[in-house]
Amino acid sequence: MEREASSGYLGARVVSSEAEYETRVVRSVRGMENRTISKWEKEGWEVVSQATGKVRSEITIRRAKPKSRLRAIAIAGSAAAAALAVVIVIGVISEQRSGNSDEDPSSAAADGPSEQQESSESAAPEEAPTPTEISEPEVSASNDPVMTPEGDAEFGDLLTLRDYCDPSIAEFIEKHHGETVAFDGNVSYMANHESYNTRYDILIEAGEFSETTSGGPAFQFKDVNLTSDLLWTDENPGTLGVGDKLRIVAEVQGEIYPDPENWNCLIYLEPVATAVR
Repeated sequence: MEREASSGYLGARVVSSEAEYETRVVRSVRGMENRTISKWEKEGWEVVSQATGKVRSEITIRRAKPKSRLRAIAIAGSAAAAALAVVIVIGVISEQRSGNSDEDPSSAAADGPSEQQESSESAAPEEAPTPTEISEPEVSASNDPVMTPEGDAEFGDLLTLRDYCDPSIAEFIEKHHGETVAFDGNVSYMANHESYNTRYDILIEAGEFSETTSGGPAFQFKDVNLTSDLLWTDENPGTLGVGDKLRIVAEVQGEIYPDPENWNCLIYLEPVATAVR
């Protein structure tokens, strides 16, 4: 914030400056905060605060606003006007002194301070308004507990299975449908959903992608588009393909598994938050 203060008889102005900031709130999948912070710091932002939720984290960042060119011009114009006023005041005072040399000196001395006070008051500027902070709309994270392989032994064991049709997977779906899970995974296969060109069935495996081995439970995002359905927490990557690494937060879908005898060995997921690792 720039402020101007009047100083001395001639009304000269001293300009001081404080940095003005723009502030915004960004969101990240829990566990991916460092990556998100690093990205914004490269663009000149600094972290102000961080609130960690069960699914998402909200990070408040700020950066200094560039000084307005118009403001600089205005200050320069004010300085020029002040200099011109000084010249005029000196000329008037000189003329008054030469024209009133016969006046009582005590009377002239009495008038001096009054003129100085009026000059100082007229030169005092108005304080610049405080800028309004800019922030993105806040998004509330789910209050449901999130199951992770690190925090839940049952889910951790599930992700280490080698048989993607192991009976324990069906038991897990029955027991935990409607609950939220979070894990690191990869795109192992994807295809267009039915005859649609922009909707897909995406097969997800836990851990890192491998062209030679596969196993464990097979998760699937069914009938989703890549623009909004996956609920990207960072920038939308624009494209997605086999081998891409993801951080996934999703709800286990149990209603798509009505008949154990006809089970297709898939764990269907409803996206809650997705990020590229």
